[in-house]
Amino acid sequence: MKVRVVATAATMRDLPLVLRSGGITRLESLGLISTWSERVDEVHRYTAGSRADRVLDLHDAFETRDVGLILSVYGGYNSNQLLDAIDFNRIRSYSPFICGYSDFTAVLNACVSQGVGKAIHGPSFASFCSPNAFDYTIEGFLAVLHGREHTFESPLVEASDLWFLKQGYGPREVQSSPPWWAYREGIATGTFVGGNLETLSHLIGTPFMPDTVNRILFVEDTTGTNAAMFHRDLTHLRQSGYLSDLAGLVVGRVPSGTVLSERSVISDILDDVLTNIRRYPVLIDVNCSHVDPMITLPLYSRCRLEASQVPRIVVNC
Repeated sequence: MKVRVVATAATMRDLPLVLRSGGITRLESLGLISTWSERVDEVHRYTAGSRADRVLDLHDAFETRDVGLILSVYGGYNSNQLLDAIDFNRIRSYSPFICGYSDFTAVLNACVSQGVGKAIHGPSFASFCSPNAFDYTIEGFLAVLHGREHTFESPLVEASDLWFLKQGYGPREVQSSPPWWAYREGIATGTFVGGNLETLSHLIGTPFMPDTVNRILFVEDTTGTNAAMFHRDLTHLRQSGYLSDLAGLVVGRVPSGTVLSERSVISDILDDVLTNIRRYPVLIDVNCSHVDPMITLPLYSRCRLEASQVPRIVVNC
């Protein structure tokens, strides 16, 4: 399968050549051939090229018929600038997979809302560049990409260190991983929507916020350091009606030692935000992105959330 790497927010220029080479090699080992958007290395102030240039690259990625997977470089800020300039009608007849996380949440959920492509919340190109990428991440990603049913359970270990700033890009600071936690028990089935909470909240009031009715919503915080902001953004979702009729809710894990890693803090926030909202399963501390390893969630196929004593997420089921 041919991959097209796009930069909808941050530029590829900040990714050292040695890491790019490692990412290309790893993707090749998985049967994926890397190609690049024409303007992936451009810089326009604080984004990867002008808005018009980034949209051109995204259109081209969709319309190149042998591209089966569009992969985000990594996150950043301001992918949402593109959404009202993307011609969704023009690209609707194309159906590549489109994958990434963090700020790329804006593009993924806009694609869901507009019925375009096969959106996947999962690793970015930079994730494959790590010399110490987790097998857990790669195995789940491949299962989703190839349409196989796959069961995600709590990983035994995790890491949240900034590996890309280290000399030699490692080793990772690996530690034991607390198990996922069922805040509200139950089983839910449906398709997933969501991603980075701050990015998602900026879609509210636009045509690009997907419907959440009878869907499983997942949200995650980048750093876990600002409980007040997390509480504010979840409250915004509630007040906008996006938490009322969910099939289930998943809250992502944050780096250990941060305020939001304390389950009592998350519990207090959810006690408030979910007051007077009908009961549905809620699973906490799930590896949704900014802590490695991460799960890969298809936003287009039926999945099952099992919030129980042995929590699981089953995709493509």
